[in-house]
Amino acid sequence: MTFAKAGAPMPKSAAMTLAVTLAAAAGAQAQEPPPLSAEVELADFGVSEARAIVRGRVSVVGAPEGPRLEVHYLTTEPAPPPPPRLDGGPGTGGPDSVGEPPRDRAGGVAGGGVGAAAPRTAPLSALWVWSTEAILADAAEHAAFKDLVAEQRIDRVFLYLPAGRGSAPSAGFVPFDGSVLGPLVAELRALGALVYALDGDPDYVRPENHAGVVRTVERVVAHNQSVPAEQRFHGVRYDVEPYLLPGFQGPARADILAGYVRLIRDISVAARRGGLVVGVDIPFWLDAADEVSGDGFYAMLDGLNAPVLEHVLGLVDDVALMAYRTSSSGPDGVLTHVEGELVRAGSTGTDVFIGVETTRIHDQELHTFRGPGRAGLPLRTDGSWVVIQALDDGRARVWLIDGERAREALLQATGGDSRSLTYWFAGLPVQLPGERLSYHSLGLDAMRQTVGEVLRGVADAPSFRGMAYHDYQGLSALLQGR
Repeated sequence: MTFAKAGAPMPKSAAMTLAVTLAAAAGAQAQEPPPLSAEVELADFGVSEARAIVRGRVSVVGAPEGPRLEVHYLTTEPAPPPPPRLDGGPGTGGPDSVGEPPRDRAGGVAGGGVGAAAPRTAPLSALWVWSTEAILADAAEHAAFKDLVAEQRIDRVFLYLPAGRGSAPSAGFVPFDGSVLGPLVAELRALGALVYALDGDPDYVRPENHAGVVRTVERVVAHNQSVPAEQRFHGVRYDVEPYLLPGFQGPARADILAGYVRLIRDISVAARRGGLVVGVDIPFWLDAADEVSGDGFYAMLDGLNAPVLEHVLGLVDDVALMAYRTSSSGPDGVLTHVEGELVRAGSTGTDVFIGVETTRIHDQELHTFRGPGRAGLPLRTDGSWVVIQALDDGRARVWLIDGERAREALLQATGGDSRSLTYWFAGLPVQLPGERLSYHSLGLDAMRQTVGEVLRGVADAPSFRGMAYHDYQGLSALLQGR
């Protein structure tokens, strides 16, 4: 599955991978593209040695600065049988069992927004805004932002919280300047848009950062209590994405997901004490089984082991589904991906926004390899090969080589010693174009058509609240034809 989110000026990745590097092998000829590689910690995947791996996936990401290699997973387990989508069953907790808090929803100005009209009454339009500092620093950008919110009838703004001048975020705490943000909140409210204080980072899942995140929420509450009503935030919103942490595709997953749901619970408790609405951004695949292990995404919270999606829906007021696809129907269309969440959210009274991606997402070429690895380097030079080089301290370097010169370059990079190498045929690549996930290159008309189809398709879902556009900069460029 693809974990798609890109374009935000945050330390986030567009896919569920480790941080990777582009490495040029020593001795490669300048006119030839170097073999790509990425260094990993094998323990993050639950692997002790490369030669035990029987499945894996890597991708070549076509970034403008040059291609890079990303490692999606490595595993010693054979492929599980294809499971059905999860529909509850043993161990599933309902909203009562996860302690659903009381609801306190606030209405907003109804608007049709960017998308085509739908038969449902007044769906909302929401907008992620990560470039808050740029908007505050530049008068022209400030004016352009307000014009877009007004012209596109944006009802909810997810406004990233920047640290105040001379300060910096630390361990989940963002020391924002309410005297600077308050007037912007008031301007947006005057345009009919309610504002969420937005933040998020995968590291927030770690227990040592929970107190700092809660402190940020409490600071938002204190801000609301000290300013006129028009300068108050409507709610808080967290875009955490715990699956981006190293170890998620390995033995650390249970602890990561447990930390995530505890964090959402703590955020919800602090926010509701101050009368704030609570929203989170989640991927569309939480109700499916993991393609690598075949297991569902479960987490332990207060002694209850239940699906992560059930925990989250029982703790928040609304979710934004990052169902970033540019087709409305079919097995990989938006309507298919959001169906289960809309049903489950209807049973908990949780509102659902459906996300739309407008920022640039790079094309990817996926290589999946299977079977036992072989020692050394491949003798054949046709096709692509994944080669894993064992390093010290449980580290490994994963290479993707294609052709004789790449093979020679890798051999030179290892000092001519192939004893530390294990290789697999990389298989035929699967192309994943960015336009499958984002409207960045497809244009405004394509987005309007698909959004209209989605709106008509979810018109009867009680939990559907509106569309959410990621993000301001991408949408602005799309509207201007850039």
